[in-house]
Amino acid sequence: MKGGLFVLLLSVWVVLSMGKVSVIEYDVEILPAISLDAATPVNVNEVGDIWSDCGKASDEAKIVSVTITPDPPKKGQKLTVKASFGVKENVTGGTVKVQIKWGVITVLSKSYGLCDLVDEMGKMCPVAEGTIEFTKEEAIPSLSPGGGYTGKIIAGDQNGKELLCIDLKFDLS
Repeated sequence: MKGGLFVLLLSVWVVLSMGKVSVIEYDVEILPAISLDAATPVNVNEVGDIWSDCGKASDEAKIVSVTITPDPPKKGQKLTVKASFGVKENVTGGTVKVQIKWGVITVLSKSYGLCDLVDEMGKMCPVAEGTIEFTKEEAIPSLSPGGGYTGKIIAGDQNGKELLCIDLKFDLS
């Protein structure tokens, strides 16, 4: 696996050719949709134009800030994601569930090791209590199909307790 969590989330774009969906840059098996808490609505205006915090008050981590430029993302341009998260207690492991849809088509539904992603961001696991920050850049392929994308990221700790939740919703032009 290459790239960090947001690079994975925001640089996975599909190309439809001859009725087949293929993923650019990542060798990812397209899986059936998973339920990631269907009761939580996407509310993109709550925090930002592209993302919103769908976390619960009991979550062990809080989103401090996320800046995505350009906003909205554009085909053929470099995407920069800067993010910081406040962690309430030490995290020694866990999983990150990522689901991405292009329109109604689920293009990615997969779980990743939390420490694997943290390591790829240049940070060390276990994650100590406090603030963790990262910046990641990635080019959006110019052949990416335009239209509406939605996504959800849910990170859980080593005990399966939810750390944070992020909803994404944007149009790619």
